[in-house]
Amino acid sequence: MNRSHRPLPFLLLAASVLAAGCAPSPPPPRQPEGTIINLEEGPQAHDQPVTEAPAVAPPTADQSLYLVHVRNAAGQVIEGCRVMLLSEKPEPLYLREPRKKTRILYLYTPNYGRVEFMVQADGKPKYLLVGGDGFKPSVRELKPAIGGQTQEIEVVTEILPIAHLIIEDHLGNRVDRPMVTMRPPADAPNPYHIEGLAPNEGMTEIGDDLGEVKLTRPVGRYLILASKGTAQKGACRHYEILDWDGRPDPIVIRLPEKSEPKPDWFD
Repeated sequence: MNRSHRPLPFLLLAASVLAAGCAPSPPPPRQPEGTIINLEEGPQAHDQPVTEAPAVAPPTADQSLYLVHVRNAAGQVIEGCRVMLLSEKPEPLYLREPRKKTRILYLYTPNYGRVEFMVQADGKPKYLLVGGDGFKPSVRELKPAIGGQTQEIEVVTEILPIAHLIIEDHLGNRVDRPMVTMRPPADAPNPYHIEGLAPNEGMTEIGDDLGEVKLTRPVGRYLILASKGTAQKGACRHYEILDWDGRPDPIVIRLPEKSEPKPDWFD
């Protein structure tokens, strides 16, 4: 089935689920006191900081401070970008959701586009992972955490559209934790591809218990596979071709009672 984007029904599916998609969610974000941020509205870019960034106390002899400024290529400050400080560099498959044991802290950039991480000065290098809904994940190595030292890091990233899918079963009930794969055709470029992964890896997400799935993707044509998820062994698979224009309107996808045969175009 081939449809262009319409506000409600129209796409979906999922095939194999990646370990990254199955990784448990990190703990609740810790935001600085007085931070103003509304994640429900999605990431936003501002020409100037909406509120003034608070002063940060200098690190003590046994602390190390990382100040991270996030902007786009036009110089606008970015609100709603998830910034993680890690103890190890994540493998490509875990760039979206790194292993819990490697996570030190994570924050979402407020409306002044800066986050701060005050950590123990252990002399070990740290890694900065920038991503979250609306961003292609990227990682960089930071200098070791040295006592009394402040490091300022400038990050340039761009906000991407977020596809909001709602998966229903054949009776119209929402599917608990559905699986959705959303990838470009094999002969098309994949701007969201993560270096180090196979072409089709990193393209699958697990939804929540309300059947909702959010996928960060550039505007374009996508092959969709949606199913009932790992708990039901990917039952009731459905395939579609989606010409997505990047609008945030929820897209409702209804699964069949029984799995559809895989079409030739979904290779």
